[in-house]
Amino acid sequence: MLTGKGPTNDMFNNGLNLHNVAKMAIPDGIMDISDPLLFQHDEEEEKTTKDFQFRKQEKDEKVKQCLLSVFRVGIACSMELPRERIDISSVSEDGPKPDTVTWNTMICGYCSLQMLSEALQLYEELQHGRTKPNAITYTILINA
Repeated sequence: MLTGKGPTNDMFNNGLNLHNVAKMAIPDGIMDISDPLLFQHDEEEEKTTKDFQFRKQEKDEKVKQCLLSVFRVGIACSMELPRERIDISSVSEDGPKPDTVTWNTMICGYCSLQMLSEALQLYEELQHGRTKPNAITYTILINA
């Protein structure tokens, strides 16, 4: 979903798999393995906004931070040996509580997939939890 490649993609051979590609890409190569669709920008906005390039860079950086968080969790949950994997339920229930970056990552993911009702549901959960939304949260939702 985030790379645009499924686990059976032809590029994955000779011991190379999605887990290894993601692990090797953290943190500097994350943009190289991410689906370019995640970084599409509104062409109309480009024509009408004087500071489009600045806003594009700002938005791309936010998406990159979201992707880093998601990829890190994915890598931790997909270790080769089961005993090395974290349990995904511990990420949200037993483990450390998600911080604002984690919430923003999940909201950003839903928005990028046009799953706006799910994004708004997460936003409501965020508002009622220990962690509070920040300017990035609002920017993600407004841009969606």
